[in-house]
Amino acid sequence: MSMNYNTAWKTLLPRQGRSGMAPQVGRVRIPQTCPRQRLTVAGGRIVRGVRACWQDANATRFVTLVPGNGRVLSTLDALKGGETVEFVGHSREWHGLDGTVCWTVVVNDMDVVPPTGPRPQAESHG
Repeated sequence: MSMNYNTAWKTLLPRQGRSGMAPQVGRVRIPQTCPRQRLTVAGGRIVRGVRACWQDANATRFVTLVPGNGRVLSTLDALKGGETVEFVGHSREWHGLDGTVCWTVVVNDMDVVPPTGPRPQAESHG
């Protein structure tokens, strides 16, 4: 799934095992289960997000991708799991009103790289 928008930010993506130019530009992997998360913001508004694995130079952490605009929201909603997402956005630690704390990225633009190879099929034993 590729979009025809300005993608000059992609030149800042991590290359050869290095971190991206800044924490706001990166590449994450969406787990096969494509876990969703709902964050509550001031005023009781609920923001939908998708959990992803961010592999940094020294560690792997879970982050929540939060849409910065409607186009990104529809792209995040279309994720099925197993994809790689290249993005530009603003990363921050999120402190929810319900006491939850997580690492989030407010995504302004993104590109989805489909998974390589077939997705494993669930077996049914009946």
